This record gives sequence, structure tokens and C-alpha cells, in this order.
Amino acid sequence: MRNLFIIAICFLSMTMSSQEVEKIKVFSKELSQTREISIYKPLGYEEYVNRYYDVFYVFDAQASALPKYVSAISEILQGDSHKGAIVVGISATYIKNPEYARNHDFLPEDFDVTGKGSYGNQNQFFAYVKNEVIPYVEDNYRIRRHRTAIGHSLGGSFVIHTLLNNPTLFDNYVAVSPNLSYKEERLVKGLENFDFNQLKGTKFIYLSHSEENDEQKWKGWKSANDRAYKVLKAIPKNSNVQALVEQFPNEDHLSNFATSVNSAMRTYFKTVLPQQHDELGEESYSITIRAKVPDENDELYITGNQENIGNWNPGLLKMKKVSAFERELKLSVKDITEFKFTRGSWDSDAWVKSANGFSNFNSVIRPKEGQTYAFEIETYSDRMNN
Repeated sequence: MRNLFIIAICFLSMTMSSQEVEKIKVFSKELSQTREISIYKPLGYEEYVNRYYDVFYVFDAQASALPKYVSAISEILQGDSHKGAIVVGISATYIKNPEYARNHDFLPEDFDVTGKGSYGNQNQFFAYVKNEVIPYVEDNYRIRRHRTAIGHSLGGSFVIHTLLNNPTLFDNYVAVSPNLSYKEERLVKGLENFDFNQLKGTKFIYLSHSEENDEQKWKGWKSANDRAYKVLKAIPKNSNVQALVEQFPNEDHLSNFATSVNSAMRTYFKTVLPQQHDELGEESYSITIRAKVPDENDELYITGNQENIGNWNPGLLKMKKVSAFERELKLSVKDITEFKFTRGSWDSDAWVKSANGFSNFNSVIRPKEGQTYAFEIETYSDRMNN
């Protein structure tokens, strides 16, 4: 199965050839180390400036095949070359003296990683992700509200640790082949005592293992895994928390990443993502939408994903004429705001200027109090052939 994993990575990496990957090195104050993150942007990101994207944080990005696979599969599974996702690869590091490597990031402070008195640094690594990586991404890229964490092996263990100790940082948790047995099955005990009712909004938890349930090869893993499966399978089907547990005994520890991520993301895109896209933040923001129209006689309407912007009724909310070619409307909206302009019907939806021309995709904004958002309309669907 390992060879199949490598073939799949090579095939999917071909789809990445024209995508921009940004490698960013920063000095982390939380870790007192220089660290690297990789930002994989979907095709069309630079052109479609009114689109916002789901974001996936992938650990162990020093193995670049992992975030590459997530980036490619997110685009392929959505069936639209202009969708995809922002994928943030969080790389581990290696420092020779004093010794520091990936396991220090993922293991707790009372775990002797090397057996020579070099202990885990889990809490500081979490602080680095929370206080440095995520704010940087959200300040510099067009992402939607919900975050997904994806980890393999000890990276998967860290994903479960994050769920238990900071359950609001991510909305979706994908743990592939995690070690749940270390420190007297601490993570499993945490799951058994965790109150899933505290999770608000739609959440997705995915857990899988492969050959690791073979007790002869992986001592102590199966009992811990079975206890974790029992907890997640007991979450009610009608809960806001959707949990999926899978086992792939014919995969090995590495190849299970491709198989599991493929399955997890199929479920996520089909059943979880639509619900999360419908969810709005609690806070309201007063903003102004301004649009330049191609004809001074145009009557322009706006409609979108909230009651205050018409609940997708194309002829309900008319914008005010402030000059011959400018239309404007002040609104109170919630995050995330998605909308279209029309002349009163869906047959006349607007084509809005983007970096490489005009498109009639939905416009999306992450509203900020007091901001004005300006758009330029080229034409309307019913005028395209006229």
C-alpha cells in the first residue's frame, strides 16, 4: 500500500504545478525558534478576489506530500476548479543542540521524548499555532470562518489533544493513525470525560487507524483505540457534532494518510461544509456596500445569505442611487457575508469585476465595523448576448 500512496501523491501533485506555494519563515516568540509554514493557495485565488476559502491546517508539513495531498484533493473532490481551499502546512523542525525535533512539538511536558531528560513542548507549540500561525493566516488570506486541523501519527495525537484542551480553536478535527496510548492512555481518558455538549455549531471529528490495531505489531494501541471508538460512536446522530470512525487494516501507518484524508474530506464536503457555510457569527457589523453600475438608468438590487440582505430574494432590497453611476446601501450584517447584485431577478444577476476580468460568482466579505466595500459591475446575465 505504501507504493500506492506514493503514486497517488505524484499524480495529485501534478495538479499543483501551476499553484503558488508560499514558504514563510518566521521567528516564533512562543517557541524561541525559527519555524516555517507553507501556504498552498487554490487555482484562481489571485484572479477571483471576491472569493473566500475554507482553511485546512496540516501538521508535519516538512513531509511536503501531506499538505500537497490535502490541497489537491480538496480541489478535486469539490468538483470545481475555482473552489479548493487554503492549506496551511505547519512544519516541524530539527535542532541538534539542545536536541529538539517534531516529537517535542506533539508530546506533553511530562514526557521524556529522548529518554535523556529532554521533555515535550506541547503547550508552547499549541501557543505558537494559536497566537502566531492562525492570526498570520487570517490577517493575510481570504479564508472563511471554520478551521480544520489535520494530523497524522503524533500529529493526530496533537489534534485530539487540541480538541480536549482548547475545543474552540478548530471546528473540524481529522486525526489519522494517532497514538492514543501514551502516558497511561491520557488522551482516551480525556475523551471519556469530555463534554461534547459544550461544542457549539456544526463540528466534525474524524478518527482512523490502519495496521495499528494489530496488537502484535503495535503494543498497547488497540485497547486505547477501542475505547476512543466507543466514545465517538456514542455521540448521538442528531447532535451538532458529527463523528466518523474508520479502520483500514490493509493500509500501513503511512499509506493510511491518503486513504483516511480522502474519506474524511469526502464526508466533510458532502455533509458538514454546507451546514458550516450556512452558519453565521453572533456579532453584527455596520457596513456600507457600494457598486458602480454600467448604465446610469440601472436599478440595482442586492441579495445574500442573511435576512438583512434579502435571504437570496433577488428583487427585495434595492440599493440607493447616490450619483449617476453609483449605488449604495448601509447594512447590518454578520460574518460571513455572501451576496450578489441583480436588477431585480436572477436572470439579471451582475457580472462583477475581479482581477482578471468579470465574473458572476457570489461575492463574499468578512465584515469589519464601519468599512465600505466597493464593487464594479460590467454587465448583467440578461445583457450578455445583447
